[in-house]
Amino acid sequence: EYLALDRCLTYLDISLNHVDYRGALVFEDSLQHNIVLHELNFSHNPLGVVGIRSFLRLLTRDNSGLVHITCDDCSEGESPSANSRDPLFSASSPEAHYELSLDRPYHRSLLRMLYATCDRMNIRPESAFQDLLFSPPPYRHPPPERGGFRAVPTHGTLRLVFSLQSALEAAL
Repeated sequence: EYLALDRCLTYLDISLNHVDYRGALVFEDSLQHNIVLHELNFSHNPLGVVGIRSFLRLLTRDNSGLVHITCDDCSEGESPSANSRDPLFSASSPEAHYELSLDRPYHRSLLRMLYATCDRMNIRPESAFQDLLFSPPPYRHPPPERGGFRAVPTHGTLRLVFSLQSALEAAL
């Protein structure tokens, strides 16, 4: 997660580190506003299709400096299951019920990806995040910091419904 604030690193080799689709989402979240890192090698990691998608989305971001990836032998990997305690982030359809344990980096990154979705669509988080239940209370939406990074809490459990529908209807 600290890569989001790094302004020196231009090349990163994370090959052979057992990075799966969850780790790939953490990298996507951390590097989506990093304009300095240009090359990333994540070869020989069990990313699977879902993890590779995270890195491909990162290549398409205008606010990311990443221009070259190396991904040899990454197609094998765990597929997320519906009964997993780790909810799956879908960039094309993020609307869902979420239960996030904010002590887990993957869950914090998923939360920041939901905020990034709001930012890209010019939707206020208060409109898209519904039925918020945070333990321990209270929960406040973190403002974007330098480069768009949001410092979300690192402990607690957050339950929410993420819905763009009502926010888009309100905008009409």
